[in-house]
Amino acid sequence: MPLICLSQDTLKFAMPHYPPYTLHESKGLGGFGYQAVLQVVKGAGYDLDVIKVPNYGRALRALQTGKADGMFLASRNNERDEVAIMTKRISYSNWSWVTLNDWKSLDLTSEVFKQEAIIAAPINTNIHKWLLANKFNVLSGSSKIDFLFKLINTKRATAMMLPEVSVYSYIKEYNIDEKRYQIEVAQRRPFGIYIHKETAKKYPELITRLNQQIEKVLKNKPDLLEPMKLL
Repeated sequence: MPLICLSQDTLKFAMPHYPPYTLHESKGLGGFGYQAVLQVVKGAGYDLDVIKVPNYGRALRALQTGKADGMFLASRNNERDEVAIMTKRISYSNWSWVTLNDWKSLDLTSEVFKQEAIIAAPINTNIHKWLLANKFNVLSGSSKIDFLFKLINTKRATAMMLPEVSVYSYIKEYNIDEKRYQIEVAQRRPFGIYIHKETAKKYPELITRLNQQIEKVLKNKPDLLEPMKLL
């Protein structure tokens, strides 16, 4: 296993572009998730070195190969749990179905929908993995939200699943008519930081310090737990 930390005072975290939580922008890094994690890490007494990765698959790979101490923001799954430990939640991801109103009669909880609908989802995310594990018909996807909207707008996909705040952020940013779509929250998943097990072993106080700072940040910014309030 390669050396994980750059130093005892610097943490190297992989961060995908996942708007509006985490953003890779021409002017630098952004997003309310990034700002919260930066505050948590600084408050815990560390510097943050971010590895920009295009999607969650690459973030996990950075952990698996020992190139990163952690990744954020992420919800829990078994693959991630094999190599890393998740902190307390910093925010939530409300996984939501999005369909055209042309298909508003669809029962999104029915077995017929599960068997016959074509689903679009951001590739390598926990949403994508959950859909595959539960035997939905998932298109080979993209991590780009505009491409996923194009799939349902052209009816190449019956529905897509995205975090609720990602859907509404995109609609707001591009001044899209919200009434075109049916948006329904399906699941609520905690979003936190994953810390590599080797890093946690090397610095046993790290996760405790991060969790303490998470609670302090949330005390001052409770809307992080209801991300729709941040739009």
